Amino acid sequence: MRSWSEMVAYHAARRPDALFARDETEGATYAEMSGRLARRATWLAEHGVEPGSRVALLARNSVALVEALLACHHLGAVGVPLNHRLSADEIAYPVGHSGSRLLVVEPEFRELARQAVADRPDSPGVAVLRPAAESGTDRLAPAAPVEVGPDDVCRIMYTSGTTSRPRGVALTNRNILVKCVAQAREFGLSYRDHGLVAGPLFHIAALDVTLTNAAYVGGSVRLLRGFDADRVLEHLRDDGVTHVWLAPVMIRRVLEAARRDGLVLDEGPRLMIGGGEPTPVELMERIATVFPNTWYANVYGLTETSTGDTVLPRSQASVRPASVGLTVAESTVRVLDPEGRPVAPGVRGQVAIGGPKLSQGYWQDPAATAASRHEGLFLTGDEGYLDDEGYLFITGRFKDVIISGGENIAAAEVERVLVTHPAVAEAAVVGRPDPRWGEVAVAFVVARQEVPLEVADLDGHCRERLGPLKTPKEYRLLPELPRTAIGKTHKARLRELLGRAERAHR
Repeated sequence: MRSWSEMVAYHAARRPDALFARDETEGATYAEMSGRLARRATWLAEHGVEPGSRVALLARNSVALVEALLACHHLGAVGVPLNHRLSADEIAYPVGHSGSRLLVVEPEFRELARQAVADRPDSPGVAVLRPAAESGTDRLAPAAPVEVGPDDVCRIMYTSGTTSRPRGVALTNRNILVKCVAQAREFGLSYRDHGLVAGPLFHIAALDVTLTNAAYVGGSVRLLRGFDADRVLEHLRDDGVTHVWLAPVMIRRVLEAARRDGLVLDEGPRLMIGGGEPTPVELMERIATVFPNTWYANVYGLTETSTGDTVLPRSQASVRPASVGLTVAESTVRVLDPEGRPVAPGVRGQVAIGGPKLSQGYWQDPAATAASRHEGLFLTGDEGYLDDEGYLFITGRFKDVIISGGENIAAAEVERVLVTHPAVAEAAVVGRPDPRWGEVAVAFVVARQEVPLEVADLDGHCRERLGPLKTPKEYRLLPELPRTAIGKTHKARLRELLGRAERAHR
């Protein structure tokens, strides 16, 4: 099996009637999905997609979206899943930067897509994604599979970094296959497993930790159109779900729903996979109370490394609850000092990762790719240490990124929008711990003396350009921003201000 679509074909030939994926309105066996993705590939080809073409996809979770993603693999094209929570301006960037030939969009987002590609000389075609029975693709002839190589790029995942623009992580067929091999072994996955996809498929963890792994082992998944704690709890209780990936912010909401209903799921899923942001020890303890027989697998990995580079074994959950685990066999994890040399156990440094799961780099950005590598390792920007037995602990971040609800928010991107407001002279954005979201963005703003600044107006300015996810949750006015000796904004001081204010309100 060289690609995700070949995984589906493999199991279609051996277990054709086994369920592969189901959403709220339709389902597909392996045989049905194998035929549908081939016909959807014909549909893509009719819209000008060729091997190597980039195809952007803007849709909520559905069997139809899975079908379209698989069709890209079948045709040798490159899928570019997009975050449907973003504004039109934010969507326009990855569509243009990736050079997408086609934008596949659900009817719900047709107007958003139109705004994103309007008045662009290089605008892609737009095709509306509907279920096979409604779109007519079930009447098309199936396309023959295009032979692909292990190092061919098959997907570009855009993730915010420390710059003002997101970067496209170029993942290959090899990256995804090796990831599946590693996680199937680490999590003990088989064709008997039934996963719940509760996160959006534009997020690599929701897409790969649950969905592509299912295709690799011949298992099945239930797709939720969007995250809803009550629906998640319902499926974990009644739908025979064996495993699920949830970011800590999602887990908190599920636990709140369980507490409200007085539920303890003794027969819940055998496996709950965490990640996307650090999981506090107190949250792990609460998980064990509501799901006493569930293994909460704390993991660490990045989009750039195809996720899942370390996994905390079940036996260590109570012994090392703050650890993200041991390195999987397919990855290399090192902790480096500022000169790039490995440090001794227990010494903090920058976490660096290598191995066959490491992506090709950032799409059309060789400078950023080179800057992120050191002797074949990816520099994560995270601070951590390895103990004497090889367990990894993450202690902080070198990168100026806020993780809110499992999604990365580049502080520089938010700052760039803030200073375009006519009443703002300077701005700096930092993260503030939040019990629900993990972190939220807080903006420190210096107002122009000549223009009145209204916080409500500034908030609307941000929401229009950034969308709700990245818009700061709090605004603080300062006469000037604290600076370092060389004139850089002193963000540590801003975080200290937040900490003092929080302590004063206790």
